[in-house]
Amino acid sequence: MRKKLMALTLALTCMISTLGSSISTKATAIHETELEEYIMEEMASANILGMGISIVSADKELYCAAYGAAKDTEADYVLGSISKSFTAAGIMRMVEDGDLSLKDTVSDYLPEYKAAGDITIQELLNHTSGISAEQRMSDLKVTGKRGEFQYANANYNLLGEIIEEISGMNYEEYISDNILDPLEMTSTYSMRTGSDLSEGLLAGYKSYFGFPFASKYEYDVEDDWMQIPSAYLISDIKDMGSYLQMYLNGGADVLSKESIDAMLYNGVDTSSDNEIAEELFDGSAKYAMGWMEKEVNGTKILFHAGNVENFMTMMVLIPEKELGITMMFNSMDYLVAKELMENLQEGIVSIELEETPLKTDSNTFLVQHGVIDALMLLAVLAAWMPIFLMGVWSKKRRNRLLSVPGLIADVIINIVLPTLILCYLPNIAPTFMLKRFVPDLYYVIWAVILSLYLGAVIKLITGIVLAILGPKKEAEEISEAEVKTEEAVLTEKVVEKETVEKQEEKVSEEETVKKQEEKVSEEETVEKQEEKVSEEETVEKQEEKASEEETVEKQEEQKTDSKQEAAVTEEKADVAEFVEKPSVKKEAAKNQKKGNQKKSQKKHRKGKKK
Repeated sequence: MRKKLMALTLALTCMISTLGSSISTKATAIHETELEEYIMEEMASANILGMGISIVSADKELYCAAYGAAKDTEADYVLGSISKSFTAAGIMRMVEDGDLSLKDTVSDYLPEYKAAGDITIQELLNHTSGISAEQRMSDLKVTGKRGEFQYANANYNLLGEIIEEISGMNYEEYISDNILDPLEMTSTYSMRTGSDLSEGLLAGYKSYFGFPFASKYEYDVEDDWMQIPSAYLISDIKDMGSYLQMYLNGGADVLSKESIDAMLYNGVDTSSDNEIAEELFDGSAKYAMGWMEKEVNGTKILFHAGNVENFMTMMVLIPEKELGITMMFNSMDYLVAKELMENLQEGIVSIELEETPLKTDSNTFLVQHGVIDALMLLAVLAAWMPIFLMGVWSKKRRNRLLSVPGLIADVIINIVLPTLILCYLPNIAPTFMLKRFVPDLYYVIWAVILSLYLGAVIKLITGIVLAILGPKKEAEEISEAEVKTEEAVLTEKVVEKETVEKQEEKVSEEETVKKQEEKVSEEETVEKQEEKVSEEETVEKQEEKASEEETVEKQEEQKTDSKQEAAVTEEKADVAEFVEKPSVKKEAAKNQKKGNQKKSQKKHRKGKKK
């Protein structure tokens, strides 16, 4: 028996140990390494300056860290709309204490708000009062449809005033006594009553054209749009961890589980105003009391975001994993970085859901801001273009000051367009909201409007000047034109005279050159004639010489002929004497042959000389 009891005890011990181990594993599997690598990578890509994160289970803190400019896990952040859940918790505390009912109306406690008199506390908690997002407390109206979700800070501002009216305390004191103190949240306060605690408040950063500028939050007592019950409680990530543990523990000693469930679940559909629901994952959600509920890939999550001028926050509950996550940032860039920070928030939740997180391209921030900044610059330049072109405008309109097409164009560009922007802008976003959340765009819009109106003023003044001084100036211009014409004529004459002179000089030069060429030609002709004469004289001399030579030759021939005749006579005599002798005959024949050869040589020399 004893052995059986020991075995049973051992088995129970193992079962409890295994169960405890599985529960512990369920709560502590936060994927710390992957989480840290992802956070650092995404902060760099999204240009996030500072961030704090806390992950808790129902009974302990699992992870708490500060990144970038945050540096310290005890640094304070403005909570933004996360503050609404504290206000809802205060209302549920009063309900449990019997101080009010969710069916009570605003007029039961705040009769001065006549426009909202019949709105119930339940409608205020669910944002179904018909009060719109831009409504201010100083001019409160019901402009929407009752019973339809429309997110508005005024709903929770009214709840804060109801808490003060019923409790006789200011809002911060009641929340501190009934919510914060039981949870030992010693670093949660507001600047209205706890400014002495603000040394740990981080400097928040606003974005101007993508460049962050630090601006420390200060409570504005005259702010009648976002007030402390709807947006301006201050806390750190450690206190927020304790706050989320209250929900994971079913209310702990602060609220009942029924009140916690009423705050978290069974809310109203947000599809009529879905922007607030899509601040964490796409798709609609249900809004209960300061909390929203939606499913992400089959897992139920509860969350609420907070956005003010220079801070951004997010709190998330994952009941299935018994985890609470708080993420807080000390910067706000509504045009670009807000979406990138939301991607980071979704990525962190995805890691805890054991899914692949979304990653941001490293160039996304620079590219998107570059495009937006370029468009804003172009808008300002376009608005200034009519002023830059005033010189052209005045010349065109000088003689057509009341031209109908011109007047219509001027009125449309410089009066109608800026007036339309002023009138239509509140339908997109109230100017006070733009100034608080998108200050760079706010100033660009005003620069465009004022530049266009300035152009209208300049054109009006210029038109008056042209109307008064136009005729006189026109006469002066005509006189100036005449003078210029005369000067031009004189200049033309001078140019023509100079041209004629140059042409005459050119002709004179050409004639001189021609004369020189003729002279040279004459000289060459004379030289040629002289050469010809010289050649002719030379030929004559040669002919005379040849004639003389011929004469001499003739004389020589005559002499030779005389001699030959004498010789012939002598030969005849000799022939007669030696006719009988053959040797004499031969010698005579030989001499005759020699004589003939000499005659032939003389004739040859004579032909050669010729």
